[in-house]
Amino acid sequence: MRAAIYMGKENVEIHELPKPVCGDNDVLIQNIYSSICGTDVAVYRHGPIQDIGLL
Repeated sequence: MRAAIYMGKENVEIHELPKPVCGDNDVLIQNIYSSICGTDVAVYRHGPIQDIGLL
């Protein structure tokens, strides 16, 4: 299966990964559509938000 892997700021790579193996109580769901949100774009462009210790 193909997966988009976030490698860091402005760096996403497409990798071919093995199909997951399901256990007796698991299900494997095929994703048909996906999308990104504004936060995804911000993290891609600027990198992840650093934890500054605020609650």
